[in-house]
Amino acid sequence: TLIRSPSTAFILWQANTWRLAFESAEQLGRYARAEAPRYADFVFQMIEWLLKLQVGLNTKQKDFSGGFSQGHLSPGSSTAVYSEALVQAFQISRILGDRERMLRYKDATLLALSFVFRLQVDPETSFLFPDPVRTIGGTTRNLKDFTIRCDFDQHSITAFIAALDSPGLLS
Repeated sequence: TLIRSPSTAFILWQANTWRLAFESAEQLGRYARAEAPRYADFVFQMIEWLLKLQVGLNTKQKDFSGGFSQGHLSPGSSTAVYSEALVQAFQISRILGDRERMLRYKDATLLALSFVFRLQVDPETSFLFPDPVRTIGGTTRNLKDFTIRCDFDQHSITAFIAALDSPGLLS
């Protein structure tokens, strides 16, 4: 089934839900394992569509590489959400033994996470904020808008935790 009107809004939720289902399928037996590729295709279609929005290494604005951008918008904190979806897709491809996708999703995830790191406030840039010490480690909206919100931080943290908990992703 082709995805007719893709939206970024639920990609993480779908990828995470199906990854959990595939992990259970490994334990449930032959029938569940036989059905898994059919459902995985749904997740892979969403991820492949999402990857078309990722800014590559060949961009003129090198700081944007790895981020996800729709249209004319600068990539920003939503990249953390998409990074986590990529981690889940990496896990699904690992569970299913799809090495080609695994490697592609691994590269895309690491590139995306490197962009998310660029959104974090470090000690050298913390002077730009009213309370420099308390902003270190915070995640900004994008590379030009230094708004910090707890949901930006939460998505960044969960993306990094998902990557750390993902066997084979960081090695």
